[in-house]
Amino acid sequence: MQLPLFKKIILTYQSSGFSATADILNLFNVRLVAVATLTEARQKSCDGILLLGGQDINPFWYGEASTYSYQVNRDRDTVEWALTRRALTNGKPILGICRGCQMLTVAGGGALYQDIYKQKVTHKHPGQHLIEAKDPLRRYLPELKVNSRHHQAIKTVPYGWKVLATAPDGIIEAIWRPGALGIQWHPEDLFCQNHRWHGLFGWFVDGLK
Repeated sequence: MQLPLFKKIILTYQSSGFSATADILNLFNVRLVAVATLTEARQKSCDGILLLGGQDINPFWYGEASTYSYQVNRDRDTVEWALTRRALTNGKPILGICRGCQMLTVAGGGALYQDIYKQKVTHKHPGQHLIEAKDPLRRYLPELKVNSRHHQAIKTVPYGWKVLATAPDGIIEAIWRPGALGIQWHPEDLFCQNHRWHGLFGWFVDGLK
């Protein structure tokens, strides 16, 4: 009997960070597979979902008019919404990175600040900053300094989710419920500087429990 090349398949919408994250997941014998259509998002077999960074989410998805949102991608929103709802409903582990954290928020029933500066949420959110983190997330972080390149952020946390990390200015940096984690920074970039960031991806592969 021939053994499968990969023990797990993770689905994602291909965007920035795909190659770097695919290389990291390969270390865990996990294959990252891109989906591009709603049919694939609903039907393709998988062991988990990864939501990567990218453009703003259309505020339509959280019941607001667009005031400070830019470069929305209708197709991507639709595919990732379906992937997210599927994972949350079926208990598949799901990791959201940056925009992905925001999609988890919206699909879970929360809402976003469309622009943290124009809505006066913060005066300065540096490209690198420390975070305050709680367990279980804290156990998988090799350091508390993270990167940041976003102008949107979580405004309303979905019911039943816990805030596991915040920035010094109070912006929410991570939310979690068993099996699902959203983080506002980019660990795939940090991995290049410190390979101990693999622990966070290992937690994802193991189910984020």
